[in-house]
Amino acid sequence: MPPAAAIPAPAVRADDQERLCRGLRQVVAAWPDAFISLRGQPIGPSRWQAPPLDDAFARCRIEGSGRLTASHACLARPGGVVDHAVAAAGFQATAARLDRCLADPDPAAIRRWVKAGTVELAGGERQVLWHDEAAWPRPAVQLKLEEDYDQPGAWRLRLATYTMR
Repeated sequence: MPPAAAIPAPAVRADDQERLCRGLRQVVAAWPDAFISLRGQPIGPSRWQAPPLDDAFARCRIEGSGRLTASHACLARPGGVVDHAVAAAGFQATAARLDRCLADPDPAAIRRWVKAGTVELAGGERQVLWHDEAAWPRPAVQLKLEEDYDQPGAWRLRLATYTMR
């Protein structure tokens, strides 16, 4: 298998970048109230559909009803069969896009985002985490490359926001 760097990441248009950043800012702004403003149709006990962040992260949901227990998570390329090399390239490109989003000053809130290093997990999975040093409890943004166990051999990205404890 060629290394992930050998797979070129798709070009990102400026408006796509802004849409992701705007969506992420909305999610982080809704975090203190357990994402109440983003809750859509209920899909189970303490579970709701949520609006998409952008075209890639279109399948989103909220789980949990309290500030310390609620999480907002979106999946990229739901239902699509994506091999590990393609998903790994997408992970690197998306992490760079999130770096740009979280580096931009947010006029609505004082945030000081700190990025942890990428962690390699078992089976080829990996994750990277950003947390806000200016708040307690801290909101965290996590990007994860994970295998889709409902579709063997398929990989996806999960972007989640939650309270870091």
